[in-house]
Amino acid sequence: GYVVMAHDNDTRPGIEAASTTTLNATDRILVEQSLLGGGVLDGHIEGTRIAWIGHSRGGEGVVRAYDRLVDEGYSPVAYGAADVVVISSIAPTDFLGTNEADPHDVNYHLLYGSSDGDVCGCPNSLYPFAVFERAGGFRHSTYVHGADHNDFNCCGFNDFTGPAATEIGRAEAQAVQKAILLATVKRYIDGNVPAEDYFWRQYERLRPIGVAATTVVVNEYRQASSERIAVLDDFQTEPDPGTASSGGLVTSNVANLVEDRMIDDNGSFSWDGSEPMNGMTRAEPTDATRGAVFDYSVGGDAFWELQVAAAQRDFSAADYLSFRATQGTRHPETVATLEDLV
Repeated sequence: GYVVMAHDNDTRPGIEAASTTTLNATDRILVEQSLLGGGVLDGHIEGTRIAWIGHSRGGEGVVRAYDRLVDEGYSPVAYGAADVVVISSIAPTDFLGTNEADPHDVNYHLLYGSSDGDVCGCPNSLYPFAVFERAGGFRHSTYVHGADHNDFNCCGFNDFTGPAATEIGRAEAQAVQKAILLATVKRYIDGNVPAEDYFWRQYERLRPIGVAATTVVVNEYRQASSERIAVLDDFQTEPDPGTASSGGLVTSNVANLVEDRMIDDNGSFSWDGSEPMNGMTRAEPTDATRGAVFDYSVGGDAFWELQVAAAQRDFSAADYLSFRATQGTRHPETVATLEDLV
């Protein structure tokens, strides 16, 4: 039920050139469909449900192409921004940064490997999750432990950088990749709501057929702003840790509570106690993506509590409570307890 077009894309000149190739190639297949293969596809390509998928520089290139449709008045002949319904970036670069590598409100998917030796997410490097954080529409990420940059393409060299015992190899990484890309296309192109479960359920509880039980994948999913009933605290406004972005009071007895941009600014992920956002790669220096961090010791009673403002206390229209949390990178309390904390 899908027409798939893989076009030549020389990404060496840079992201702008890569985005132009995507924009022009998409236009060309729609305009010239009656000429391709003697017209075998004529009338079978629906130009109002387009998915763009790109890898590495191409992964940033498809985001940049969409940004040009939205922000810069780029006008193809046969389609527009509203016809691109989902973008999937595989291990994308982020050379252009905040204003130009911006998915805006399009449905967005990020696929990334933890052992990427190219777009590594290293200190002061390119951060694929910064592109993800800019997405304002429905967004989900698929973070594959033990996968490297070229596991997700046909023939790139092995650039694995993680501990040797954790390498899963190209075949296994692509088993994960094929499943999530099928679910992504099913959900956004076909409107298949059950496919959405593959975006947010724990991977060990809903693993696609053919993926090994030992393969570790972390999912993250967030609905579009227009779909959220109430936001208690997204840390984007009200920088005082004692006040939520909704205006509610925040009380806690945790230690070292800090709200700030989610980027490690000191050039090292090693723990020295001076960088509250140690290990964070969710923002570039020009991004505004913020979060909160704090310390507590396992075994003690600790709380961080949000007051729900009076105007938000009717949750009868809501189906789910959504939140995300993580252990701090290389924090002494994390190293001391190498397992899920409850």
